[in-house]
Amino acid sequence: MKVLHLSHSDIVGGAARAAYRIHHALRQGGVDSTLCVDVAASDDWTVLGPVGKVRKALGKLRPHLIDSLFKAIFKTGNST
Repeated sequence: MKVLHLSHSDIVGGAARAAYRIHHALRQGGVDSTLCVDVAASDDWTVLGPVGKVRKALGKLRPHLIDSLFKAIFKTGNST
C-alpha cells in the first residue's frame, strides 16, 4: 500500500509533528509512506517539499493568501 500525507509543514507546529510521527510509524511498519509539505524544515528524504526559492516562498505565503481570500469572499456583517 502507498500512503501520501499532505501537511503545511513537517516538523513546525503540533499538527505537523503528529503527521510526521504517523508517517514514520507507517514506514517502520513497512508501508510506503510519503509526506508532502509546503515548508520542509527537516532533511528527511521521505518528505517532499518545494524545490527552488520561488516555490519555497510561495509555500510560506500560500496559507496567508488563502486566509485573506476566504475572509474577503465570506465577509459577514458581524464586527467580530
